[in-house]
Amino acid sequence: MVKPQKGIRMKHTRYFAGLTKIILVLVMITLMITPLSAGDAKDDWVLLSDIHLPGDYDKVLNNQAPNHNFAQVRDEILLGDFKPAGVMITGDVVFLQGEADDYRTLAKQLEPFSETGISVYPLLGNHDNYENFAVNAEKYAIKDTPVKGKQVAVVETPNANWFFLDSHINTGTGAGLLGDAQLLWLADELDKRADKPAILAAHHNLDPGKGSLQDEPKFWGIVKSHKQVKAYIYGHTHIYRASVRDDVHLINLPALAWRFDDVQPLGWTEAAIKPNGLELKLHTLDKNHPKNNDVRTFEWLR
Repeated sequence: MVKPQKGIRMKHTRYFAGLTKIILVLVMITLMITPLSAGDAKDDWVLLSDIHLPGDYDKVLNNQAPNHNFAQVRDEILLGDFKPAGVMITGDVVFLQGEADDYRTLAKQLEPFSETGISVYPLLGNHDNYENFAVNAEKYAIKDTPVKGKQVAVVETPNANWFFLDSHINTGTGAGLLGDAQLLWLADELDKRADKPAILAAHHNLDPGKGSLQDEPKFWGIVKSHKQVKAYIYGHTHIYRASVRDDVHLINLPALAWRFDDVQPLGWTEAAIKPNGLELKLHTLDKNHPKNNDVRTFEWLR
């Protein structure tokens, strides 16, 4: 075997070293001039519904202790690898009559999220009382709410705009109502944000019935006329389900406090907002439940 001469070896070494430098420079230039795409933006959330926290920490209803359930889920989220940008709760955040002590307990239960820098957005449902909420869980009440007496806001994220709505009427009344003032506000804010997908969230379902959203026809008229609305997320029924209406996803979150049958899961949902859709992963309280780790993908349809 003939060994290459020393000079040739040195030339080869310098050649490959120079080539390596050129490649590194090209890679760096590519990284500098290539913008971060929307698909690269991390946009993860925790979705909860119907947590029904009572003032009495150990209170039990329907064989469930809502405060214990919530603490289990909260610790699971905070101790896990999933780091959400925010926590959204679609209504009935406290027990049955929206008492002041219930909201004081709610504030204590939410504080560990706040301490770690995670924003929490509790929406109100038919078992909530706005006045008691605003006074006793003041930290989580939307300041300068654009609709008086309602927990209403727009939250802009990298891949979508959240529209948090308030459908509570009177505490203990099963039905929901957005009201003309809130509907006008919603239409106006959607008009201002036509360039990004919109996800709407409130407590009440849209099915016909006395316990549903009573001004649903007006609400749906706004949804249909604003093509950027891709999904409506809600609670109230304590049922885990999804459907499509006029190319808009209707997503019913499972309850956390208790269920009305032996089939429905109790738990929380891990949500990843993508540029072209939404991916939801269910985490159930009972890790042996058949729906635990259930993953559903909702691609935007319009």
